[in-house]
Amino acid sequence: MNRYVYKAKDKTGKLFSGEVEASSESYAANLIRKKGLFVVSINNRDKNLFFFLTKKGKKVPYGDIVAFTRQLSTMINAGLPIIDSLLVLRNQTKGEMQRIV
Repeated sequence: MNRYVYKAKDKTGKLFSGEVEASSESYAANLIRKKGLFVVSINNRDKNLFFFLTKKGKKVPYGDIVAFTRQLSTMINAGLPIIDSLLVLRNQTKGEMQRIV
């Protein structure tokens, strides 16, 4: 079973978002429709690499993600262990990105 993240609207146009577990995207859409909602978007949560960045709380700006991955790549290529690299980056970042790291 896969988990799908969806955005849907009801008859009044109110936007809803959530997750549903289903064997396929079309089955997930059917489950959402059975709730009386109209599917706006649906994505496989497991295939979205950065889902954890936007799941709860504040969103992390795209530029912060780019800078973080570049710096992490540089440190790993220089031979620094991943744990040490993450500790350094956690101390350099602020806000939501620091919490995630």
